[in-house]
Amino acid sequence: QTTNTSPDLILMDIRIKGDKDGIETAQEIRDIFNIPVIFLTAYADHDTLQRAKLTAPFGYILKPFTPNSLQSIIEIALHKHKMEEQLIESERRFRTLTEMNPAMTLICQEAAANSVHQIIYANPAAQAITGYTTEELSTPGCLDTIHQYFEPSLAQGIEAFSKGQSSFSFEVKIVNKNNEERCLDCTLGQINYGGR
Repeated sequence: QTTNTSPDLILMDIRIKGDKDGIETAQEIRDIFNIPVIFLTAYADHDTLQRAKLTAPFGYILKPFTPNSLQSIIEIALHKHKMEEQLIESERRFRTLTEMNPAMTLICQEAAANSVHQIIYANPAAQAITGYTTEELSTPGCLDTIHQYFEPSLAQGIEAFSKGQSSFSFEVKIVNKNNEERCLDCTLGQINYGGR
């Protein structure tokens, strides 16, 4: 599909005539054009709002509304969309850099249930050095399989971060999938997602 217009934002009534309602139409608009959508509705029932949430709208305006309330929510929606686009671009650049980086790069997150760190991203260099695929590296406990001292070192790094240290370095021997030992100089750093 093509269009001759390039709107910055769309106000969509949830109840519209035709085979598709405003929610379904908004989903198509987001999928094809990536344009922020604000829903206008006189209906605030639970089921309708739950369906609308699935399209990730940038706001709701209940009828009747005032010009001031409309302006405020439009400005907020446009700002939110701009920030979202900048975040996507930042993540794209980060992924490009890590994919091309010859150094082993792992991103871990702490599993709240057992305080064990799980790998959620491994660049190609990490896969080549360890011999494990991304899926294998992402399985819980894989860090212990590579080397039992990874977990204590991560815990020490996190403690250092809590004291204001920006990075934490350590040396460790790992055992790759072929049972070959590799000596690594590791540096831990934090990634701040800004509350995402």
